[in-house]
Amino acid sequence: EKARTVLEPLLHKETTADLPLSKKIKLKLENPDLLELCHMLPMEVINLGGKGYDPEHSDDSSAFEAWLRCYYVAGMQLLRDGNGRTIWFQGNPGPMAPKGSKTPKPK
Repeated sequence: EKARTVLEPLLHKETTADLPLSKKIKLKLENPDLLELCHMLPMEVINLGGKGYDPEHSDDSSAFEAWLRCYYVAGMQLLRDGNGRTIWFQGNPGPMAPKGSKTPKPK
């Protein structure tokens, strides 16, 4: 129930039934759905084609390095969730941050 109350206000409230297709597409690009954004991030890595992320193709890591926009950048913070996944963000993590999470130390 809590996730629903947090995420529902993020949905785009404007009805698009009467808009032409070009306007609907523009609205969708300007206001993507939260679930689409969650899907987009891992798909960016998958679509890199192994460049930089795959040790067998480490000769050209520029695509992967460009994708790493937030890792170890000044001002970015990170937390680990209960499954050990690292979450990078700016600002206050908010009420949905993993409880009792510790900031990992750099290696």
